[in-house]
Amino acid sequence: MRILAVDDDPLVLDLLKVCLSAANGFYLTCASSFEEATNAVQNEGVQYDCILLDIVLPGGGGIELCRKMRDITAYRAVPIIMITASREFGLMEKAFQAGATDFISKPLHQIELMARVRSASLLSKSIAREIEARQSLIDMTDSMMLGLEEPFALRVEGTETLAAIENWLLRLETGCFAMHFFAVQVEGARDIHHIVSPTLFRKSMELVAEAIVHHNSNGRMKLGYAGFGRFVCIAFGRGRLKPSELIGEIEAVLETTWYDAVGKAPRRPSLYIDELSHQRFWSGYSASLFLRQQAQNLDLLASIGIDEERNLFAGPEDRMIRKKS
Repeated sequence: MRILAVDDDPLVLDLLKVCLSAANGFYLTCASSFEEATNAVQNEGVQYDCILLDIVLPGGGGIELCRKMRDITAYRAVPIIMITASREFGLMEKAFQAGATDFISKPLHQIELMARVRSASLLSKSIAREIEARQSLIDMTDSMMLGLEEPFALRVEGTETLAAIENWLLRLETGCFAMHFFAVQVEGARDIHHIVSPTLFRKSMELVAEAIVHHNSNGRMKLGYAGFGRFVCIAFGRGRLKPSELIGEIEAVLETTWYDAVGKAPRRPSLYIDELSHQRFWSGYSASLFLRQQAQNLDLLASIGIDEERNLFAGPEDRMIRKKS
């Protein structure tokens, strides 16, 4: 069990080294200041299973350090035992509010100290098992529910579900608005979905969405995921779409994020744009109907092959615009 002990009293640290020795199954690291302790928990190469923390420290209080540790993802659930000789009213209440798990009073007694630490060890293992079980449940739920055709909600700021976009269009005031409907398609989405886990497939689609949102820095676009690796976009304004520039910018962003986050997936996919309509002006009602039609068309993809998928939306003028990788 790895323990970090933080105390500015060398006698206390010496006592802890005797009580919490390797012979008893403990591996102790000592820090004597706020700064040393902060550096220790920020070391990504070492993960501590329990922290013994003096409530009064030079360079910053133990309560503040406890709060700071709880802000670190890896230490949100690690037991923190406060060591105190203070009898100040309400001090331990503040420590518990900052995230302390337990406390032990000075002078330290070996039997009590080891009992508290072992109890913390059991708590730490219990929390780890619970986290693992929750993640397994999430993965299992995703694998049961996340199909290639599912238009799931993206956990990306600046995106919405297609149903939410449709409702927004229906609530627009009476009049005509300059809109441009197009889709961004992930080529080979079927292969990605087949090869990687549902969780990783979701992550890969969210990375594409982030790249599209990054391009849309002015916010004049509605973006939703329609399933089958297809993103439906509505751009507002009179400007003409420049497919090669748009795809180039999106893929440039994706190039910087894909391999770190989706390393087990196939190589970064190529994208292409499908202009859904040449119509430039829409009422909110007509736009919502058109969006619903696009969602209904995607239902056909469940029973067709990859070649038909690529050509389903291409009109007489071959509106599908590709960027060759």
